[in-house]
Amino acid sequence: MAIDYQAMLYAALALGSGLPMLLRPRGHWRRAQGAWERRRAELDAGAAERFFEEGRSLQAYPPPASPRRTQLLGAGLTLGGLVLAGLAVFG
Repeated sequence: MAIDYQAMLYAALALGSGLPMLLRPRGHWRRAQGAWERRRAELDAGAAERFFEEGRSLQAYPPPASPRRTQLLGAGLTLGGLVLAGLAVFG
């Protein structure tokens, strides 16, 4: 039985990014919300835009209203990583 090391690497990457999103989604959500609010305040105070129509972009695409989507994405990445690890070892 040979182990597929490339698949194990992808599984480790998926698990490494998925588990924190699954277990602690509020931290990521708070950082995104804070960064969005800070940048909106800077632009409202007259700061220059970093790219074309940054202000309209921030207005059109605010951060999610709750961390639920981040947690669901983390669950999907974690499940995919576990399946991929299983296939790499037993497949």
